[in-house]
Amino acid sequence: FNDPAYLERLNMPALDQSYLDQTLLPGLEALGIIVDRCTFLAGKAPHRTSWGQRLTLGAGRETLVVFGNRTEGNL
Repeated sequence: FNDPAYLERLNMPALDQSYLDQTLLPGLEALGIIVDRCTFLAGKAPHRTSWGQRLTLGAGRETLVVFGNRTEGNL
């Protein structure tokens, strides 16, 4: 999230608070996901799933963790 050259190479916007508030969170809400909170984690993610470990192991990247719930209409 903090490497502008890498984000540009991937054609991704900066993932800052403005982007979260104006784009990501409203997009999740439009899909029926009510976000309670989100946080950036540095280092190893606390979730012990094999997929999560593949994404973070040795990467030295921050991870955005989003906590939320689906609305009833989207179960």
